[in-house]
Amino acid sequence: MKKLLADAGYRRNWIAERIERLLDALGNFAAVQSLSINACRGGENTFVIDDWQGAASRAELLGFLQKTDDVYLIYIHLILHCEELGPDGERKKLEIKCGGSIQFGIDLDNNGSLNTDDETPMYFALGLEVDIYAPLSWAECRDNTELATLNGPRLSAFLQRLEHQIPVEFIEVEASGYTAGRYGFLAVDESERS
Repeated sequence: MKKLLADAGYRRNWIAERIERLLDALGNFAAVQSLSINACRGGENTFVIDDWQGAASRAELLGFLQKTDDVYLIYIHLILHCEELGPDGERKKLEIKCGGSIQFGIDLDNNGSLNTDDETPMYFALGLEVDIYAPLSWAECRDNTELATLNGPRLSAFLQRLEHQIPVEFIEVEASGYTAGRYGFLAVDESERS
């Protein structure tokens, strides 16, 4: 696969296809808020969409990716689609702007060629800026079971879609102080909630 991806034309189409699959995989988990792309020749923020406008922004993004050989970082800010319980106990929609991000990185050398010496010259990372999916929070009230129960299934379904549709391989969780796994946050025992 690395040999195929070393070909700039193949790589740019492959990246565009994976990003299109990613946009489809977002589903009810999140929406794109904004994005930026870094490329070797254009530098940081070679391509930016500050306010995502659905199909029009998607077409603009895919058009850029299909004609740009030296993209090395795609950074996507997410609006998370969540739920909370209202005072009446009814579920309410909750949108969290800049609640998460996705990075898709490609290891290119200074000439814009794929670094084939790297074992994994591409990576995908999901970052969450909120505890809404975790049963144990670092907020004043540590027990976050209610919100995690409402929202955890969305995260889990999204991670499963990523694994199957893009596909991506789960490598690790960088979540110091959180119990997390391949498909989201894990339940904690009672002693950890207080």
